[in-house]
Amino acid sequence: MHSKEFSKMRRIPSKLLGVTLVLGLALAGCAEKPAASGGDASAGPKTNFPEPGKVVTMIVPYGVGGGTDIGARLLANDMSKLLDTTINVENKVGASGQIGLTELVSSKPDGYTIAWANAPITSPIYLDPSRKAAFKSEDLVPLGNYVFDPALLVVPKDSPYQSLKDLIDAAKAQPGKIAISASAVLAPGDMVIRALEAAAGVKFSTVYFETAGQQRSALLGGQVAVESGSISEAAGALQSGQVRGLTLFDGTESKFAPGVPTAKSEGYDVEWGSSRILVVPKGTPQDVIDVWTKAIKDASDQEAARGDFDKAFLTQRYMDPAATAAYVKTIDQQVQVFLDQVAKG
Repeated sequence: MHSKEFSKMRRIPSKLLGVTLVLGLALAGCAEKPAASGGDASAGPKTNFPEPGKVVTMIVPYGVGGGTDIGARLLANDMSKLLDTTINVENKVGASGQIGLTELVSSKPDGYTIAWANAPITSPIYLDPSRKAAFKSEDLVPLGNYVFDPALLVVPKDSPYQSLKDLIDAAKAQPGKIAISASAVLAPGDMVIRALEAAAGVKFSTVYFETAGQQRSALLGGQVAVESGSISEAAGALQSGQVRGLTLFDGTESKFAPGVPTAKSEGYDVEWGSSRILVVPKGTPQDVIDVWTKAIKDASDQEAARGDFDKAFLTQRYMDPAATAAYVKTIDQQVQVFLDQVAKG
């Protein structure tokens, strides 16, 4: 465990922070429209992909049992049936996804290797020169986004903070003293803290832990006052009464955290979270991309109808390739601001 109080940060207009996610998620309204180069998705792409007997590899560049891994296996199972093929899920863990995505871009761009490139955690890989990534944003061609996992702040049941306003007021009275946990520098939980700091004009003391379990122990043990994470990670503890939700960083309240208000409803235009995006390497044929796009949408709808998303506390938020690409561009712009902050120390 280690902590760091960040020096005076570059102020980010709160409207920019809101636009970052509002624009991306609003684009989900275009989800039913086919991508510009994809033709009529409802009619079904005309191609022999996938060839009978040829196995697809789905790379999950994150750990087994995590939110991405659980969702990936659900989707792979349904897409296997829809496409009448085998999809093998392989976890290639390391460097916040960099190892798995490096393997993806090194593969043949034929559609038989696909991978998850979650936003915003993927952005620092290719935006930060010190990472020396073997790929750029344009080398990861989106097939679509199917889940948005909103960021969430939780506190112990007996916390003195009853609202986001209480927390902000305390942070203004004690600059750099209120301890909030996150999993890593520039992990989604850390990014939303930075976004909130900028929108509210405050500074917290961010404490980093390697696992969500360590974060929870630190919260319940009094080492930190607030935990920053995602709704899928916290929903179980919320329902059991172990913790209390303080604020949700999404456009609307969530059924997984009933009664927890959004930051926007409390006067802070910040929406943030983790989006689950499937990608293929640059150069993959458009007709193959079209097959995957339709399969993702159809499988996602099947899972929503069965209640699979609810069981995993996942929020369905489908976006087609064009909407996903536009969304990633807005995320990259915001992440670059955060990278500049980190570089300044």
